[in-house]
Amino acid sequence: MFDKSPVLNELDLAAPVTAHLSPEIDPVATQDLQHLKQCISVLFAFYRRPLKDEEFIKYLQLWLERMVR
Repeated sequence: MFDKSPVLNELDLAAPVTAHLSPEIDPVATQDLQHLKQCISVLFAFYRRPLKDEEFIKYLQLWLERMVR
């Protein structure tokens, strides 16, 4: 996802996380950021469930790391 979005590629790793997007961001960037938020939300929804599959938990953790880095 990051490779396909110039906006996400240009984000500073130390940039603060905000709930509201700046109005001057173009619609494509807004769409990319919304998609990223949705992906992270889905991963957290699975992560909060009581799971016994250690391999699945490991993959969830890896994907979460990739999304929030």
